[in-house]
Amino acid sequence: MEKKARILVVEDEVIVAENLALAISDLGYEVVGRPVSAEEAVKKALELEPDLILMDVVLKGNKNGIDASQEIKKKMDIPIIFLTAYSDISFIDKAKSIEPYAYIVKPFQPRQLLASIEMALYKSQMEKKLYEAQEWFSITLKSIGDCVIATDLKGNVKFMNTVAEAVTGWNMDEVGGKPVNVVYNIINEETGEPAEDPVTRVIRKGTVGGLPNHTLLITKDGTKIHIDDSGAPIRDDRGNIIGVVLVFQDITERKRAEDEIKLNETRLRLQLELHKLMDAPQQQILDFVNEAILKTVQSKFAFIGLMDDSESVMTIHAWSKDTMVQCAIDDKPMHFPISGSGIWGNCVRERKPSIINNYDVSHPNKKSYPAGHAPIKRFLGVPIFDGDKIVAVGAVANKETDYIDSDVTAITVLLNIAWEIFRRKRAEQILQKLNMAISNSQEVVFMTDKEGIITYINPEFTKMYGYTAGEVIGKTTPRILKSGLISAEGYEQFWKVLLNEQNIMEEYTNKCKDGRLIDIEGSADPILNDKDEIIGFLGIQRDITDRKHAEEKINNYLTKLKNLAAHLQTVREDERTAIARDIHDDMGQDLTALKIELSLIENEVKKKSVTINQSFLLNEIKDMQAIVNNTINKVRKLIRELRPEVLDNLGLQDALKWQAKEFEKRNRIKCSYTSNISEIDLDKKRSTAIFRILQETLTNIIKHAKASRVEISFNKKNGTLLLEINDNGKGFSLKDVDDTKSMGIIGMRERVAVFGGELEISSQVKKGTKVIVSIPIK
Repeated sequence: MEKKARILVVEDEVIVAENLALAISDLGYEVVGRPVSAEEAVKKALELEPDLILMDVVLKGNKNGIDASQEIKKKMDIPIIFLTAYSDISFIDKAKSIEPYAYIVKPFQPRQLLASIEMALYKSQMEKKLYEAQEWFSITLKSIGDCVIATDLKGNVKFMNTVAEAVTGWNMDEVGGKPVNVVYNIINEETGEPAEDPVTRVIRKGTVGGLPNHTLLITKDGTKIHIDDSGAPIRDDRGNIIGVVLVFQDITERKRAEDEIKLNETRLRLQLELHKLMDAPQQQILDFVNEAILKTVQSKFAFIGLMDDSESVMTIHAWSKDTMVQCAIDDKPMHFPISGSGIWGNCVRERKPSIINNYDVSHPNKKSYPAGHAPIKRFLGVPIFDGDKIVAVGAVANKETDYIDSDVTAITVLLNIAWEIFRRKRAEQILQKLNMAISNSQEVVFMTDKEGIITYINPEFTKMYGYTAGEVIGKTTPRILKSGLISAEGYEQFWKVLLNEQNIMEEYTNKCKDGRLIDIEGSADPILNDKDEIIGFLGIQRDITDRKHAEEKINNYLTKLKNLAAHLQTVREDERTAIARDIHDDMGQDLTALKIELSLIENEVKKKSVTINQSFLLNEIKDMQAIVNNTINKVRKLIRELRPEVLDNLGLQDALKWQAKEFEKRNRIKCSYTSNISEIDLDKKRSTAIFRILQETLTNIIKHAKASRVEISFNKKNGTLLLEINDNGKGFSLKDVDDTKSMGIIGMRERVAVFGGELEISSQVKKGTKVIVSIPIK
């Protein structure tokens, strides 16, 4: 149901007011109030907010209907129809200021009233819609983010929104009605020439058009800004062009962002190209970086210098081409001490980037140019660090605009990449040499991660243990080399020491792939990163099995020598005891008996009887001779045992023959002697050694062999004397030959070893024993 229009009737004549109310109601409207004075009319209007007011021009009181209407209009927009009589024409001119929607002359007709009310309500609605539309249009134009300028057909400014005012610096009051090129002054960025008037172009073509690229707008204060725009014709209801609307925007920031993106793309491309120069010579890399810096920092000049280890002298390694062309110094220096440097040295002294965007003003350390030096307007110097040490300097000069932080970043990134390439190449060279050394090392080298998992082995590992890299990488050393001789507690202590970042050096036993156990001397060291965190372990091992065996042999040999020395001392004491016993028991008895016989003879001679018993004396003398002969034989026997006379008097050959016969005669064991040596000139020491070995061997046969036959041969072959002694005794186990208690054998070996000879013993149980002595003649 359509809502009734609400009408406020302001009439001070009751009958007229009643008639109006009845007529209005009959016409289908609603009367919301009937105030009779101007004050009451204003109050009710503000309170009830009617859709329409029928206002009598003449009201009782100090204020009339026109006054009331003025107050209402100031506070709210309500359509007003004035009621007036013919006598009230004098108020018409005054009523015009209120802009009433209609005049109804009393007395009125219902049709007149209806027409006036409908027209007033319709006009009010249309005006509100128009106002709202205009308001929305105005707000839209003012609120839009783009600049908007509207012109008439002649190109004169008719409208400009606030955004356009802000961007151009002009306001509507200044340029309204003036040619648009006053406010819209555009030029070509590249040529600086005026650009075509867009209004003229749009009117000529009658279509929407835009600006070409690289268009600059010159603002009121002369600032040049990048803009992007479009122009469109304004047409009336019949399609005729009545003006042009220009819509444009300040794209300076967007242009700057686009340029920055392009610059960053260039920087990224150059960085990628730089990475491809990993294998290039150092000078080629520095020349590339220098030209890359020129492009990315958009400067005229650039150089790169490398610092010495003391950071006291910089040596130039790369100049930009323009620098070399414009610099007219005859003898261009290459080495620059920091102590005497000008502004460029600030970045080293201050250990941070140095930006000078106005070189003409005074700066600390600024010095005058040398003759022929290229003029400098702006300067940027950037130190490059390796840890805490400055290793290089990159510098640029004469950029068209100020140097900013992104320029510092660009130089830093490029030079850091270059320095990283240099470091990596040096590291690779060192690593290559180290890898070659490790690969050719005679010691096992392997590396593990921090969990003990093997990550690398050298060829010696495979050679020593038999495992290939594919078989061990990814496993732990205990898992593959565990011998079973190290306890779990031992491994636990091992890891405890390593994890405390301590070195381990010890000897232990490992197991090879084929099951062999080998003695190892190994070291283990933790590998630390830059933060002193353990990232792995390095193991170095060497096989000391042969050394351990040699040490064992040496120890056994020393033990044998010690025992031999003790044995010889014992033998010496036994010999002395035996000699003492023989002298005491045999020769002592003989000498005592001889003394007794002499005493008897003395007594016989001292008898007073002149007659001497000659027979008694002769018997006594005979007994004494027997005692003396027996003593002489015993002395000779002792001498032979200490040193056979035959060896000294007749030589080694006869001494060996004599010894064989003596052995057979004394022990009743068949003993044969053969030799192919007819004549030999041998020194006394060798002769004694061979003779004593024969004596010791024959003594052992008597003690242990229980043999019935012994064969002795003494021959010469290729400058070597060979003494071979065979018996058919019970034999013995060869494992007892090296027994440290077999002093006789040890003694024989030592006698032979003195002359570089050898002693070989072979024996089988129940099959006899063979002893072969070989001694070089010289």
